Amino acid sequence: MNTYSGKKENKSQFMADKVSKNKSVRESTFQFVDNRPEAIVQRKLQESINHTAQVAQLVDSDDEEDDDEENKELTQEELADWSTYDAKDCAWMNATQKEQLGKYKAERAAAAKRQADTTAALASIEEGMGYKSWTYSGIKYHVNMKLGTYHITEEGAQKIHYFFQGSGDTISDKQPTAKERGQHGTVFSRLPKDVQTFIKENWARL
Repeated sequence: MNTYSGKKENKSQFMADKVSKNKSVRESTFQFVDNRPEAIVQRKLQESINHTAQVAQLVDSDDEEDDDEENKELTQEELADWSTYDAKDCAWMNATQKEQLGKYKAERAAAAKRQADTTAALASIEEGMGYKSWTYSGIKYHVNMKLGTYHITEEGAQKIHYFFQGSGDTISDKQPTAKERGQHGTVFSRLPKDVQTFIKENWARL
C-alpha cells in the first residue's frame, strides 16, 4: 500500500537544479554569443530573472500536488485494510484520511455490536403469559397485543410502554390515549434505534 510522507526535503534546491540543467541544454544550442561586457551583464541579469521565475513556477506546481495529497481520501479497500492497524501505524495519514478511518472503525464496531446483541436477543426469546419476551443489550422487552393499543413494554422497576400500529417493516408510532400516556406511555420511535430495527426485522419471531 502506498503511503504519504507529508514532507519533501530540499524542494527548492531540487527545482533549482532542474531548471539549471534545462538552461544548460538550451545554451548548448546557441552558436553565436555576444561577449561584449555590457551584453554579458545584461545576459546574466536576464538569466537570473528567468531562473528565479522558473523555480517559483515549479515549486508552486509541486505545492498544488501536495495540497491535492493533503485532501486525498482513502478508498473503501484501503479503509478496510488500514482499519486492522494501530493508530501509530497510521500517523502518516492526512487529517481527512484519519477522520475517515475513525468513522469507518466506529461504524464497524457498532455493526459488530448490533450483530452480537441481535444474536443474543434471538437466543433469549421466551414465552410469557400471552406474549414473548426477549433481552436486548441487557434490557428486557415484550410485545403486548392484547389490551388496548399495541405496544412494546420495557420491563424494569418502572415499566415503559412504547405504542405502535402496523407490523414488521410497516410499524409506526401510535399516539397513546391520555390514560395510557399517564402510565409511562410513549411512542415506538422513542425506543433505541437498534431495538426498533430488531423488532421490525424479527417481527415474525416475536
